Amino acid sequence: MLLSCAGPLYTERDSSNALKIFSSLYCLFGTLVVVVTVGLLATPVVHCILPRVHFAHSRQP
Repeated sequence: MLLSCAGPLYTERDSSNALKIFSSLYCLFGTLVVVVTVGLLATPVVHCILPRVHFAHSRQP
């Protein structure tokens, strides 16, 4: 839940500002890590698929 920024920390009344800032930064950092990891894992697959689906543009006057 923290990764999607929908954690329970914002709904508690006794949450301190430091805790809210920490959870916000944790959420942003966690999301960045997931996006970078998915990008790195998907790069070889996309690199193999793109040449197979590449269509040459024909020039027509």
